[in-house]
Amino acid sequence: MNYHTALQRKDGKWDFTTNGHPTGYCHRLRFGKMAGKQVECKICKEWTQIYAELDCSLIPLCDKHANREFVDQIYNAPTEMWTS
Repeated sequence: MNYHTALQRKDGKWDFTTNGHPTGYCHRLRFGKMAGKQVECKICKEWTQIYAELDCSLIPLCDKHANREFVDQIYNAPTEMWTS
């Protein structure tokens, strides 16, 4: 049985761990722009072409909300997982 979880490092960043051993960084985040398509910002409902991609999820965000602070507020990442 393997236990996977996120643990905060002394420098304030987070690692994803397996059985207490670091296996990678948590939450790979990048921002992009949808060509020819507008959707509502997840936070304020303003129309936008900007999105955040985080752990294979696309989150539409306007110019004001397209930053790590707002992504962390709305994205519910799993905190632990068990596998065998």
